[in-house]
Amino acid sequence: MKFLKKIFKRIDSEEVHDNLRRKNAAKNSILFVIGTQISALSFNLFFLPYNFVSGGLGGLAIIINNFFPNINTYLIILLGNLLFIGISVMTLGWKESVMSAMGAMFYIAFAFFTQSFPELINFSFDNVLLYVLAAGVVSGFGEALVYKSGFNTGGTSILARVFQKYTKLPMGVLIRYMAYV
Repeated sequence: MKFLKKIFKRIDSEEVHDNLRRKNAAKNSILFVIGTQISALSFNLFFLPYNFVSGGLGGLAIIINNFFPNINTYLIILLGNLLFIGISVMTLGWKESVMSAMGAMFYIAFAFFTQSFPELINFSFDNVLLYVLAAGVVSGFGEALVYKSGFNTGGTSILARVFQKYTKLPMGVLIRYMAYV
């Protein structure tokens, strides 16, 4: 029994985790890029043109844009992400904030570059509920790929990571709470 305890004491869980992360880096990077593209495309195809207010910075940007049409939606998301990244760096440190910062920047870049897609891809559903359903499924699939890769798309997910540090609540619960804020 003492022999097994010595073996398991020598195993550094952080080292094992880092090795696994490096082995899956290519797969996770591909999932991250595809998921971020799908999520940004969903925002531009469904949420923005039909003014569906989702939770987080995207929803806040849509609301602000409705009251102040001269303010660019993507600029609001960018400024909000920069603010949240700053909060994350101050509370979690740079190492913990890098993946959130990358996710936020990739998301805003993909959202900006796919803003003309609604003109190219025209959906003609007879029922608004179908638009809402499509928005939820497509954005949920994109976000799932991003979270599976270990990243997030920024926004209120960054705040959820900060709150997770102090509350120890699961990330899914915190993200759900952030959607209502």
